[in-house]
Parts: sequence; structure tokens; C-alpha cells
Amino acid sequence: MKKTLITAILVIALSALPAFAATAKKVDSVAVATFSTYQSTYKGFTAKVVTPIVTGLIDKKAQTALNASLMSDSVQVINDYCKGVNDMLSDPASETGHLAVDSGYTIKVDNSATLAFDVHVLNAVGSSSTTHKLYTLDKRKHALITLKGLFKNGS
Repeated sequence: MKKTLITAILVIALSALPAFAATAKKVDSVAVATFSTYQSTYKGFTAKVVTPIVTGLIDKKAQTALNASLMSDSVQVINDYCKGVNDMLSDPASETGHLAVDSGYTIKVDNSATLAFDVHVLNAVGSSSTTHKLYTLDKRKHALITLKGLFKNGS
């Protein structure tokens, strides 16, 4: 249900943004771009969440699933941040605390054969933690490369 909702939001967003939809249709190679940016600053609370979108895959179901996953991850980061801010503001002792989140992506490889990018999420509340999700796309096959796809069946 949740993935269906995210997919529906992505489809609606693509149709609602004619300039973006036109750009996405013109792309004939595999690419990653910024779909949206969420920013918030209030007292000691800051957030910046950049959501990437992938275009150019031949398998449109796989592309939609990947983009829905990227969007769902960003929505989860934003929801977690908002909950953390709300929790801290409801406690007068922690109202002046600090909470920060920085999420975005970095292109690691972009050549004629491969596009690889890293989606990172940095959380800071007293201490910090960073998570990474790495994605590799085959530009020649216009497909997502998975670990399983690198090995022959039965190996």
C-alpha cells in the first residue's frame, strides 16, 4: 500500500511538473538528477533533504520502483526529523537542543558505461551518524546493476 502510494505520488508529480516531465522524456541516456529539496531551519533545528530521481532506464517498472524507493526514503528522513523536532519542542528542557539532518546524493562515477551514485543521510543529535546507499547503473544496458546480477546463476 505504502509503495503504491509513493508510486502514485511520483506519477502525479511527473505529470504536474510539465517542465520536468518534458526534460525527463528528452533524456535518452541513464541519468540522475535532483527531484526535490526540503529545507527547514528553526532555532537549533536544521534539515536539508535532497531527493534524487533516475531517468533513462529501459525497464520503466524498475525505474519507477527505484524512484519510489528513493522518494520513500526521503519522506522517511523528513518524517523522522519532524518527529524529533516535535518531541524536543514538547519537552521544555530540550527545547533549546540541537537536531540536524543532511541528506543528499553524490555522483561517484559517470562515464560512458556506468553511473554510480551514493545517497547519504547524516543525523546529528549530540553525536552523529551517517548512512549510505550506493546505486550503480549500466548506461549501455540502461539498467540497474544489482549484486546478484554480477554473478552467473548457481555461482
